[in-house]
Amino acid sequence: MMNKRRTSEMGKAKYLLFAPLAGVLLMVSNIESVAREIGEQLPEVAEVQQKAEQALNADVAVANPTAEEAKAAAEAKKAEEAKAAELAKSEAELKAEAKASDATAPADTTKNVVYDVTETLPQFPGGQGVMLKYLADNIKYPASAVKAKKQGRVIVGFIVQKDGSITHAKIVRSIDPELDAEALRVVKGMPKWTPGTQLGKPVSVKYTLPVKFSLQKDATPGKKK
Repeated sequence: MMNKRRTSEMGKAKYLLFAPLAGVLLMVSNIESVAREIGEQLPEVAEVQQKAEQALNADVAVANPTAEEAKAAAEAKKAEEAKAAELAKSEAELKAEAKASDATAPADTTKNVVYDVTETLPQFPGGQGVMLKYLADNIKYPASAVKAKKQGRVIVGFIVQKDGSITHAKIVRSIDPELDAEALRVVKGMPKWTPGTQLGKPVSVKYTLPVKFSLQKDATPGKKK
């Protein structure tokens, strides 16, 4: 009975001695397993870190160009500015030439200008008396106007051009269509006038002329008396 009790106590003592050793062995095994896993992951971590460094270096290179790239950009900008300055200079020279040409060209203040009043008025060749005679000799009283006893003063407006020719004849005041037409016919058939002048140069001038139609007691159709 005593032997059985000793054997049991010895067994317990061996078990207690063996338990810490087993724990140590188990811990060592776990450490090796963890070390193995860490060893396997280290290359992947290194690769990820390398890629991150490469991306960072690329971003830095873009944000901070090299000295050669900066020099090339500066030269390109300088060339563009020089080209723009040359174009601006050419435009300025063309404008200056045009302005100088306009300044040296003789000014024609009478070109395409029609005057109402001038220093010297246009005149029928030979004067006012000759013009009245011309009207009396050339106007023919329309027969229907004589029968209707139509008479009065038709006012004709026209332009005496620089060369003395009569243009743009029109009725300014009408009394009868037939008398109006006769007055226009006679005025348009006038010889060239002496043109009016302004600053010593012939110019175009507006002119109005009254043409009188008057019936006499013995008036006959077809002639003005």
